[in-house]
Amino acid sequence: MEKPYPMNAVAITECEIAKLPRKAFINLLKEDAEVSYEMNKCLSQRLYFKLIMTQNLSSQSPMLKLVALMDYLKSFAIDQQQYSFKVPLTRQQMAGLTGLCVETTIRTIKGMERAMMLRIEDRKIMY
Repeated sequence: MEKPYPMNAVAITECEIAKLPRKAFINLLKEDAEVSYEMNKCLSQRLYFKLIMTQNLSSQSPMLKLVALMDYLKSFAIDQQQYSFKVPLTRQQMAGLTGLCVETTIRTIKGMERAMMLRIEDRKIMY
């Protein structure tokens, strides 16, 4: 789109960043079908996530927002049994993705544990 990307990122581990000029990137996509396919796959997954979360952000229920997020994440896991999926996000990250404050997220997760919707093991959420 030739517009600045409206997002930033912070590395949580040591990494190396390669900056590819726009023209070289477009040529890479044109010349390498596999790279183009993987980019489209990634974009499709992100659009799907945005759609799922947008549908649930209008809900007033913090529990429904968190359930939608965890259902989405668990949908990629092979084992779909209850408490078989370790949620790979912190409560802070879950709050950010659902538009909730961290305190509400923590209280809601505790309530979900009491309702036996999830388990907390060694400070990890098992869904």
